[in-house]
Amino acid sequence: MKNIEKKFYILTISKKDPEGLMKTINSVDNFKTDFNLVHILKIFCLDSERVETSQSYNSKRIKIYGFDKGIYNSMNELLRKVPLNAYALFLNSGDTISGILKLKNFIKNDDFFLVNTYKEDHNKKNLIKIKNDFFNGMPFSHQSLIFKKKSGMYFNEIYKICGDYDFIIKWMKENYKSPLHVKRINKVKTIFDINGISSKKRFQRDLEGYIVILNNYGFFKSFIYIAHRFKRYIKLILTKK
Repeated sequence: MKNIEKKFYILTISKKDPEGLMKTINSVDNFKTDFNLVHILKIFCLDSERVETSQSYNSKRIKIYGFDKGIYNSMNELLRKVPLNAYALFLNSGDTISGILKLKNFIKNDDFFLVNTYKEDHNKKNLIKIKNDFFNGMPFSHQSLIFKKKSGMYFNEIYKICGDYDFIIKWMKENYKSPLHVKRINKVKTIFDINGISSKKRFQRDLEGYIVILNNYGFFKSFIYIAHRFKRYIKLILTKK
């Protein structure tokens, strides 16, 4: 226990979404934990006024203002604020967190933990299923991943949509093989905003996903990835008829 950083970091980026940002902030403010909770926000100007007037009761709030060179540039900026070996979780503007997080969950000091993530509400039918491999798309949403900050951790800013996919593969594939035996913290729940960019730009997401798999696994598994995507597109076309 003495080697565990007693602070837990939630990292949020908000751009032109003041309502979503306040929704995320309110959930963080009501989140129960015996960690010292630190909420770091990257805020763009339209979202700043309500944050400045809001009160934080159970967390320290750090606000960063300014522009970026893309989403993963901002995520790297926030990640640099997290000390080495501290635990962190990315929540986008509009995402929420609830439940109880205890220091005793981290007694073994593992590098990664998964929490239950949902779409829209905490309903069984909305629970996001965990995939059993890394080369068939994101195995889980980044809102599910509590990770320990390691030296050299960063998101590859060449990607516009799949930088988190590349990040998960690079830092997890050596120690977590299929099926993914990653410790779960079932008393923590997150809900992610289903209106994110990866939901709107499916083809660009899948093209970047192919590049991620090709760079990390080589041609054979990237071909498997393409085959899975092709089957999914065929299914979508047939269901629309």
